[in-house]
Amino acid sequence: MTFSMEKANITDSEEESEEQELLKPPKETIDDLRSMKEFAQSRKESSERLFEMKQKEIERLREEIEGKKEGIIQRIFEFKKIREMERQLGFQREVGERHEKDASEIQKLIGQYDGLIAEREHYDALVEEAYAENDAFDERGKEAVLEEERKRDIANLAKEHGVFFAHDYVVGDGMPSANNKAINTRGMDLLDLLDTDLALAPPIAVSSLHPGTREGLFHDGSGKRSGGFGCFVSAGRVTAAGRGDIGSVAISRYERVVFGEELKKADNIDEAIKKDDFDGKSGYEESTSYNELVVQNPEIAGVYIRWEEGDGNQSALADNAEITLQNGNGRGYDEWWETIGGLKMRNIPFFILDRSNNTTRLAHDIDMEKRTFKVTPVFTPEMMVSMPGIYKQHTDKEERRKAVMRIFDKVSGVLTEEEKTFEPDGSERDMTTSPYRLYE
Repeated sequence: MTFSMEKANITDSEEESEEQELLKPPKETIDDLRSMKEFAQSRKESSERLFEMKQKEIERLREEIEGKKEGIIQRIFEFKKIREMERQLGFQREVGERHEKDASEIQKLIGQYDGLIAEREHYDALVEEAYAENDAFDERGKEAVLEEERKRDIANLAKEHGVFFAHDYVVGDGMPSANNKAINTRGMDLLDLLDTDLALAPPIAVSSLHPGTREGLFHDGSGKRSGGFGCFVSAGRVTAAGRGDIGSVAISRYERVVFGEELKKADNIDEAIKKDDFDGKSGYEESTSYNELVVQNPEIAGVYIRWEEGDGNQSALADNAEITLQNGNGRGYDEWWETIGGLKMRNIPFFILDRSNNTTRLAHDIDMEKRTFKVTPVFTPEMMVSMPGIYKQHTDKEERRKAVMRIFDKVSGVLTEEEKTFEPDGSERDMTTSPYRLYE
């Protein structure tokens, strides 16, 4: 079977339609064709047997007629019988010739069936080859897609590069509201911003932090203005990245745009995290600046406090040491502890991010009355993205519903129809005690 590959001035959709039509299997399968050939073969054999029988009958009639012609008188007496026999002889010859012709025609049909079967076998071989090529292409395409997604996956990147992904919360005069065209963040406090991320999971900008370095965050140097809080991200998909500020802007609940196609390439993400120079040298070890990565569908692992030198009753954090944050010496922590109370209500883990070296510890045994807490040994990035489910209660459906209720009036313009049914009823501020010992 010959397939025409001539090009024509047709659209891609028409070409695709024609290719699909060519790849449609014929109505008859090889088994159907073989069955029809067998049926034709049986018909041929039947016709040949009938032809042979008629030939024998013709010979018998001919001999009988010749016998009847031996005597004139006998011929006269048997004239009618002879005439009838001759008529039968003519009929039998005609039938025999027809059977002979049928057998010949059927033989031609059988030859045609052989040709059809050969063509169908060739067609099936071509289709099988095409499917094999398509499968190989699909497999290669699937592997390419999986590889790209691996390069964009926050959890994989955290493990591969050994980094935390941190998002600074900025409130007050330093709030970059111009970078969010979807939601009016003016007037939102730190907990409102957290609830927005918990409820809506909008794309956000994060920075990568290598433990043991002095790499920067978005709002360094404005601890009083920002409150010194942010959140760690443990899952999501990176859609753009740069070694510095890339000026991303949220234009909708689901989209945060950047300008520059190079920033959107998956291969650019590694360079952004390493802060590679143009000559390929890694620069994160000595860097004190921040990079920017846009993360879609972020999962919040927990909230961090930026621990600066001089915070608390000791200059260094120690494993399981009781740390006190009390007003005094020109420092006030009332607002700080109020925020901790809000975190308790949300059942969300609370981390201490030591800004002297970007090491991170989980706070536990938090005593709101005494204003004390303890910290775990240093957390690794892999631990951050692999925390047990008990530490992820803030991400479940019910907590997400409560988060929507707490900021309902501030984000009502971007809520789905289902979310618009989550109107505040008081339950969203239920101060239940967390089942794990972060908060007393």
